[in-house]
Amino acid sequence: MKKRISFNKFLTADYLFSLVIFASIILFIIKLTSGGFTLALLNFIIDLFLLLVFYLIFRWNKYLRGIFLIAFFISFIFFLGPSIFLEEFALMKYSFSNLSLGMMGYFFDSILTVGNYLLVACAIVFVFILGFIRLSQRYFYRIFIGCGILFLVIVIFGYSFVANSYITTIADLTESKESIDIALGDFNESFFRKGVDYSFEPEHGRVLVFVMEQTNYNDFMAEVDKIPYEDNFFLQTKGFSHWYSNYYTQNQDSRTAVWDMLNAEFIPYECYLSDWDKYYGTVMNDNNLVDFFKMKGFESVVAISMYDVGLLAGAYNWSDVIFLKEFKGGVDPICLHEIEFEKGCEDMAIIDDVKEEILENENLFLLQEFIFGHGENYMKLSGKSRTRYYNDYLMEIWNFLEENDIDATLLILSDHGDKGYFSKDKEHYHIPFVVVDRNREYKLIDDLYTHLSFSNILFSYIGGDFPDPEGETYVIGQTLGGEIGYITKQGYFMGDLDSKFFKNFVLNFTNKQIAEKVGILLGYQESIKEESINENNHCIYCNYNIERAKSKRL
Repeated sequence: MKKRISFNKFLTADYLFSLVIFASIILFIIKLTSGGFTLALLNFIIDLFLLLVFYLIFRWNKYLRGIFLIAFFISFIFFLGPSIFLEEFALMKYSFSNLSLGMMGYFFDSILTVGNYLLVACAIVFVFILGFIRLSQRYFYRIFIGCGILFLVIVIFGYSFVANSYITTIADLTESKESIDIALGDFNESFFRKGVDYSFEPEHGRVLVFVMEQTNYNDFMAEVDKIPYEDNFFLQTKGFSHWYSNYYTQNQDSRTAVWDMLNAEFIPYECYLSDWDKYYGTVMNDNNLVDFFKMKGFESVVAISMYDVGLLAGAYNWSDVIFLKEFKGGVDPICLHEIEFEKGCEDMAIIDDVKEEILENENLFLLQEFIFGHGENYMKLSGKSRTRYYNDYLMEIWNFLEENDIDATLLILSDHGDKGYFSKDKEHYHIPFVVVDRNREYKLIDDLYTHLSFSNILFSYIGGDFPDPEGETYVIGQTLGGEIGYITKQGYFMGDLDSKFFKNFVLNFTNKQIAEKVGILLGYQESIKEESINENNHCIYCNYNIERAKSKRL
């Protein structure tokens, strides 16, 4: 007679205690591969203590333990996410209080790879099986008290360093906040959608735009100073460069930041919404630099060292697309597939194609979005900072231009700044912007500009007039950051729109002034969303670019 396994065996206190211990150990092993020993150990202590707290609450009878068992395996998925992307979650200070169903759908559909899903499945199976290795509960209070002491030490002395997502969530939910009543306000459309004269006749030549990843101004300047002069592209070209010292991104994610640049329009939403086209899709129906240069007889080319043509590049009607024709993970060149929609290699993998495009086209608008730096492992594997890598890449491009006697205007800037918002600091949005042109003399430009002015600034180097300073700007934080802000040269405020809580910096804005400024932004948000829904926008060039990429691989 076969012996049945009773479900009650899964509801014993011993089994659940073993489950918590072994789950924490498996999470620690995963954390070691994604964040290093110190960060993994500190987060292991936090996660174990929180799991033990819940275990202590639910351990007392069979029915509570049943609830705990079901909740445990559901919540275990949420413990796995910050473990797989430990360093990124820590750097970006993610809080689960900002989660939405749409964002969760996007995370599972577009971020997690097949390998991540296999890891999740294996982790759950292992935890389930290891739970049968019963650990005596007599160890519970020793482990609980020890973890509790270490937990308090970490929270008191290492909170900002660890930036554990669960601690950040608890801090968000328990922080005392003063809410401000905000109503939709009227807005001046020209403030959010810059007037660009697309009838302007540009001087012909080569215009090369290089977009660095996640580089803020102060870090960039410090890194440039560390590079020896003989290897330093930025210092060797400084005599004929314009340096912008007060230039800001308005969006903290790559796609929306680059679209701001190309379309001269502010996208007032976080980027990675699963139905983004119903929020800000209308932006893609308007004029942009890609179409402008094609209309004026230029080749408009995008270069991006990725295997798949994603939305960032694929949404425009480019003359040509430079991309990876094959993808093999490895370190020479460094090629990573850490999130589902980004299968990419360091930018040197396509530099020969970029050079060929420059050589063949006398009238060229080329934009390269650097992939190096999309994830901390690029820096770990190469031993280079973002700025040092971009410097070396640009030095090779510059030497190529010199060797072939090619005159070109180079515009080098970051898509957005450093992510992470414990301090809600405007410096996260403050980014470098350097224009190199042998026909210029060195100049430092301290007026406030943003990506909204990028098109007009670019035009000024090919025969157009230099734009007036902006003076003030709104900013939208990274996806799941829940942050908005308002910046002037004199001061700024930043805050959490969902809680309607804002902090003043430098200027003493009154609550009424903050409410008025935020109300204007909300009015613009609603207008953009209404346009996007009514126009039934979609990415009309995405499939075209995907099919074109496939045909090039044949």
